[in-house]
Amino acid sequence: MLIDQHDEWQVSQRHLSETSMTLLRQVITAMQHVLDTGDDYCQQLLVDQRA
Repeated sequence: MLIDQHDEWQVSQRHLSETSMTLLRQVITAMQHVLDTGDDYCQQLLVDQRA
């Protein structure tokens, strides 16, 4: 029973991690797009947020 619980925990932890990484990649892609194509005001906001 303990092994089954551990396996379930590992799967749920992995799922959360994949979901989090997917969201993070989307945010990074959107930020990079603004830096590449956005106006100076948007670019400066992102640069300020990174610091």
